[in-house]
Amino acid sequence: MTNVYKLLTDIYPIDIYVSFGVSKKEACESIGVEYDGGGSLWKDKETTGMVSKLSSSKVLIAFKYKNPDKGLIAHEAVHAKNYVSELLGKEIFCEEQSEPEAYFVQWIFNCVIGAIKENKECKKKRK
Repeated sequence: MTNVYKLLTDIYPIDIYVSFGVSKKEACESIGVEYDGGGSLWKDKETTGMVSKLSSSKVLIAFKYKNPDKGLIAHEAVHAKNYVSELLGKEIFCEEQSEPEAYFVQWIFNCVIGAIKENKECKKKRK
């Protein structure tokens, strides 16, 4: 069993996954997508979190450690929101009304915290 979780996204046709302390290859195998052979997620000592588009409908939020800093989680949640918008091929949030965008980032953040705590409301563990 790996530390890869699927966030339950019912609104958008995009699957968002979060991983803790695993390689990109391990995360791809757990999710069931082909590993692109790209380099390690953790190319340098400073990188401790990142977001990757794995396919046209899958986004991976990856953390180097099992209990990442909450500021880093918020940072990566914004990147994930941007990738979801990009994958949908349109701007799903508008400058005039930023509240939906803020709620989506908050939801991603809370789901990552839920995955850390193994809260079953926001994640589904992949086996």
